[in-house]
Amino acid sequence: MTRIQDARLACGLLAVVGLGHFGWWLAPLTAEADVWNVGANVTLATMATLAAVGTYLGGRMVRLACLLAVCLALSEAGCSLAWLVQPWEVQPGQPQCSALLGVPLGLLGLWLLTVCVAVAAGRAS
Repeated sequence: MTRIQDARLACGLLAVVGLGHFGWWLAPLTAEADVWNVGANVTLATMATLAAVGTYLGGRMVRLACLLAVCLALSEAGCSLAWLVQPWEVQPGQPQCSALLGVPLGLLGLWLLTVCVAVAAGRAS
């Protein structure tokens, strides 16, 4: 796989991970949980694809995309586990992890994902 192909694949996979991870923001309030569940499964499927492709075909950019996807998933899992151990108040429509820390974690994650996609896209051109 050439460097350009690696960067294009990483860019596409990061876009899928981003949509799977942050797509619930686009849903109506009543559908957020269902959209989140769909997105979580899309993210898991994408991570499995990233792992397989990164192992056999991918270069550095695909491996970095895989690492970012795993970090996003582990941060969400850690937050959910913490909430199960000791729940905190979450207002309707407010992201659970952001409610705990009072910081818009989703926006920070989306920013990081956007930067990674931009870097991958820049390498692909």
